[in-house]
Amino acid sequence: MSTYKGTFESTSRLARICLSLLLVAAFGGQDAQAEDSLPPVAPPIHKDAGVEPPQTGAHSPDLERTVVRAQPHSEPLVGAVTRGGSRQGGVDYMAHVPPGMTAGVNQTVLPEVFRAWIEKSHPELMTVSLNAGQILVVKGQWDNSARTLDKFRIPYQRIGAREMKDIPLDRVKVVIVDCSGYLPRESFQRLRDWVAAGGYLITTDWALDNTLQKTFPGYVVWNHRLNRDGMYEAEAVDPDPILFRNAVAVANWRTEQECHLCSVLKPDAVRVLVRSRKLAGEDGQGVLAVTFPFGRGQVLHLVGHFDNNPMTFHFGNSLPDPAPVIGISLRQAIAANFVVAGLTHTHIPTR
Repeated sequence: MSTYKGTFESTSRLARICLSLLLVAAFGGQDAQAEDSLPPVAPPIHKDAGVEPPQTGAHSPDLERTVVRAQPHSEPLVGAVTRGGSRQGGVDYMAHVPPGMTAGVNQTVLPEVFRAWIEKSHPELMTVSLNAGQILVVKGQWDNSARTLDKFRIPYQRIGAREMKDIPLDRVKVVIVDCSGYLPRESFQRLRDWVAAGGYLITTDWALDNTLQKTFPGYVVWNHRLNRDGMYEAEAVDPDPILFRNAVAVANWRTEQECHLCSVLKPDAVRVLVRSRKLAGEDGQGVLAVTFPFGRGQVLHLVGHFDNNPMTFHFGNSLPDPAPVIGISLRQAIAANFVVAGLTHTHIPTR
């Protein structure tokens, strides 16, 4: 496995960084209910776990875009719900997308749009004091969720992957492990115990096999398939009023090159939140986002990233898959709702 990944990464990602350099030169950059008992020891450790490969490349950039701004005297995010499963107790919680309206691509979405979305979706956050120690972002090679949290103006603490084995977690409510998720093997049991005690964990892309399936074996797994495209249609298949608050039922979903595709091993515990029919034609699953409870905590995994379009060359506020009406992407809306649920320890519906 380590030989495969090393060869695959050194060739394909090196080729992509060369392409990125050429594009930069040509165009310029822009701005529990789940587990009755917990095993006493961590799962078996893969032989190359905890080894961070050198950062050798990135994903290809987006170029042409439209600027999206929040309107200070209008309500661009308000909408009624017309789809089944989008009402809870008579209250609408998902934004209505007019018929025929599709998600735009390669738009410049300014930080004020992210802030407007979070203020509308979670006004309760405006009245509480948040501190950086409540959210822990673990650096990765390919994703950078810290940039998106900055746009939401949600404070966090960002650490290196190797720090995860020692840093105190007693005051942490949310941990985000960014792709590629190469954590020291000593971190797995600590992370598992922390979630069981009530923590909320997000993993993205390659953190599926490098962190998630090693920490919680038997739930989800990398099926050793890679995506063939960078954009897929996404459909909410199991929406709820917590993770889909002010989200949409259908949108585009950006996937990075060489995403590790996900298979569900424990369907009685794991909720598939979003699927793509196009992606299902490639791997038979089509899974884009899943969640499951563990002890008193919760786990969310995204096939793809939390950041706008993470890569070595950061192109400002370019967002390749903004969802219609809400302005930000569906994947970011789900992840942000999960973060708020962790901060407020809000129960997420199970299967």
